[in-house]
Amino acid sequence: MPGTGRYFEQATLRDPGDLSAQHGLGNVQHHLGHLDEAIAAYEKVVAARPDHAFAQHDLALAYEQKIKTDPDQASLWCERALQAWRVAYALFQEGRGPTAETDRLVALAQIRKLEAQCGEPGAKQACRNCQAELPPDARFCPNCGVPVGA
Repeated sequence: MPGTGRYFEQATLRDPGDLSAQHGLGNVQHHLGHLDEAIAAYEKVVAARPDHAFAQHDLALAYEQKIKTDPDQASLWCERALQAWRVAYALFQEGRGPTAETDRLVALAQIRKLEAQCGEPGAKQACRNCQAELPPDARFCPNCGVPVGA
């Protein structure tokens, strides 16, 4: 593992609760193509801090790559990626930083792509604005008032 990876690995060994180091280790492993190790690191972060939006984001990306590298389990990885993107989207909704809107839109685009790709049979319709579940005959979102399909 290159120097940066060793740094994060040593930091997580010294302090397994160091979530920044754990997330950094996941990013290095992901960059190196070690998806299982990256997923394990990201999962440790989100298990300890489910509100860590960027760890959810990175976990979703790693799951998406597993769809391609593990086609026999593609439906499992697609389902996990979709769930992680939905959590990231909800967390980005709460964000106020300079990239919050972009992060929210990226997550929403990934959710839509995976919903189509995963072919969720019987999937419930969700509002494109706030992700609230929509009744089958809704013309407007009961949560935010946005027209369905807008």
